[in-house]
Amino acid sequence: MSRIVKGKATKQRSAPALTPRQQQILTLITEGYTSREIGKQLKISVQTVEVHRFNLMRRLEVRNVAQLIRQ
Repeated sequence: MSRIVKGKATKQRSAPALTPRQQQILTLITEGYTSREIGKQLKISVQTVEVHRFNLMRRLEVRNVAQLIRQ
C-alpha cells in the first residue's frame, strides 16, 4: 500500500502476520504469564517459549517485552 504525503508516495507498514502459536504466546505474555507458566500451559519447554518470544520481538521490530506488550 502506498500513501501520498506532501506529493510523495510512502509505504505504509502493515502488521506482519503471526502464526497461531505466536498469537497464543503473545496473548499469554500480554496477560502477564511467565515463560515457565506459558510452557506448562502449552506443554512446551521454557526454551521453546523463549524462542517464540525472540521471534515475535524480531518480527514486530521491538527491543523489549514492554514494547511487545504495547503491540
